[in-house]
Amino acid sequence: MPMDDDEVEAVGPNMWEVAAHHQIPDTHWEYQARKACNDGKGDAAYCGLDYVPVCPHMPVCQPKCDLPLFVWKKKAH
Repeated sequence: MPMDDDEVEAVGPNMWEVAAHHQIPDTHWEYQARKACNDGKGDAAYCGLDYVPVCPHMPVCQPKCDLPLFVWKKKAH
């Protein structure tokens, strides 16, 4: 399907991919508290959302972001 003149094709990594190599730090108290709720089963946010790293500096941080932010994002089912 041909693109219109005002459409831009996405190329390269996105803001989620460049930060994906990071693990959730133990110092992120909100994540740890939500995970510990309900006898370790987690609360509604923990069970229904993913806590994922995202690069706030895109497109500057390619190919990897060293200072990501972590955000709650709807789980991909």
